[in-house]
Amino acid sequence: MEKKQYFLLVLGFLCLGWGGVRVAHYFLDKTPPTIELRGMEINGVYAGDIACTLTGYDGYKIDSVSLLLDGEPLVEEYAVCRKQFAYPFVLSTDAFADGEHTLKVIVVDGSYRRNESVLEIPFFVDNVPLNLAWVTREKVFRVFQGKTLHVQFQASKPLGEATAEFLNGRYPCFQEREDACIYEAFIPVKSDERPSEYPLSIRAIDRVGVKGVLEGRVQVVSFPFKSKKCELGRSLTAAERGALEPELAQDLQIVFAQSHRVKRWKGLFESPCHVNEQELLFGTACFSPEKGYGRAELVDLIGDSNGAVWASQDGVIALKKTYPKSGNIIAIDHGFGIVSLYLNLGSFSSCTEGDSVTKGTVIGRLQKIAGRPQFSWGIRVNDIAVDPVQWTHQGF
Repeated sequence: MEKKQYFLLVLGFLCLGWGGVRVAHYFLDKTPPTIELRGMEINGVYAGDIACTLTGYDGYKIDSVSLLLDGEPLVEEYAVCRKQFAYPFVLSTDAFADGEHTLKVIVVDGSYRRNESVLEIPFFVDNVPLNLAWVTREKVFRVFQGKTLHVQFQASKPLGEATAEFLNGRYPCFQEREDACIYEAFIPVKSDERPSEYPLSIRAIDRVGVKGVLEGRVQVVSFPFKSKKCELGRSLTAAERGALEPELAQDLQIVFAQSHRVKRWKGLFESPCHVNEQELLFGTACFSPEKGYGRAELVDLIGDSNGAVWASQDGVIALKKTYPKSGNIIAIDHGFGIVSLYLNLGSFSSCTEGDSVTKGTVIGRLQKIAGRPQFSWGIRVNDIAVDPVQWTHQGF
């Protein structure tokens, strides 16, 4: 046999073998194409044009690509006829209604079984302009030293993030209710803050990244705090000592760093025991011959002998511990950096750290201090002490 004939014979067998493999692949392939969509994320929020690229690969070959938006065809069986491909396309959201939509991608291979891969991507369109406005018509907010400033503003649509900036502090803004576009922030004012007028800024970002700013003014008003001289030799309450003891202060830093970004309460706070008398007001200047001067960051409540102490609002037990000076302590995280404190408890209930509690859940018992059943109660916002009694008043 001549070399040329032999070469043609071998080539023919190779072609038949390759053709046989292709035929077998055509009839037996069960593997769907591998596909990836870039430029969109599941449950993403978009405005304007969305530039996307669909890529894919199949061991036999890709036959066609189809795109559907909310069940309606955008692209019908676009021919590919290659093993791998990249298909760029643009979705113009200006033509879509605001709200939720679903993009469906169907990629079919060219085998006998017509194997297909499907992607369904829910997403949201938000082309509404971002507008912010104060709920109140007041041009200047007023707040006393040691109190909490509660501000509310309305947004034209749901926000991705919002922050209140006041006196070098940043405080989270969150929805008053899940179904409302009214946002609120709780801003603490220190008891020794200098009375004056200060700027307040709300900086908001919507879910597509558009930024907005709302400006206001706050007048900090001097408060007539009382003073008290503590008796020589008497045990002081946590409130009378003024600043928290260092170990407790360090533990609370961790509590605030881990505070849940969820509003766990609704409505007003409640006094955490049956109050017969409020022994010490928030911000009282306490003088002790042994300990010197301190300003009360808590309030002392006089209750019933061995009376129950309960959670003043819904939250999570973030700290349950006994300290050398402050005794048995419970800290409840109510979300967004708002924490209530219960110090000098006579005993704990069976609750443990991490437990969810509702308003009125018993967390401990009173003990006698200086012959009277009492304990110290406080609220801190972003680790700044404020008057807890204000949080129980109507209109706050």
